[in-house]
Amino acid sequence: MKALTPIQSVSALRFASSVVLILVLTSTFLDTIDSFNQRVAKIAHNAVINELNIALSFRFYQAVIDRKTQELINLHLANPFKALSRPNYRQPQNYITEISSHSELDQAGWYFDINSKAIYFWDDVKRTPSYQLQFMYSDSNQTGQFESGVDQIER
Repeated sequence: MKALTPIQSVSALRFASSVVLILVLTSTFLDTIDSFNQRVAKIAHNAVINELNIALSFRFYQAVIDRKTQELINLHLANPFKALSRPNYRQPQNYITEISSHSELDQAGWYFDINSKAIYFWDDVKRTPSYQLQFMYSDSNQTGQFESGVDQIER
C-alpha cells in the first residue's frame, strides 16, 4: 500500500481549497446579480407607477379646473391604463390586458385585475404587490358617495 507523500497531500489540499473558493465567489457573484436584477425591476415598476400617478394627477386637476369633477367619481374603479388613454399619456409597452383570474396570466407584463380593481406586474414567476387607486374625499353629508357640490376632494 502506498501512502500519500506530503507534497501530494498539500497539492490535493490546494486543489480542494481552490474549488471551494471558486464556488464561494461564484455564489456571491450570482447573489449580487440577482440583487441588482431585483433593484432594477423595482425601479422600473416604480417608474411606471410614478408616471401613472402623474397622469392621474393631471387628469384630476384638469377635471377640477374644468369643473367636471363628476367624471372622477368612478375613476378609481376603472382600469387606469384605459381611463388615461389620451394623447398626453402613453401606456407602458408591457401593458398586457385586463384579467378576471390568475389562470389567464400567460406572459410577463402589467395587468389590471377586474375583480380586485388593482394593477400589478407578472414576471412569469411571481406577481408584484398590487397597486390600487383610491378616490379620497371628505364625505360632508355622510351619503357614502361623492357629490361635487357638497363634498371636498382631498389632494
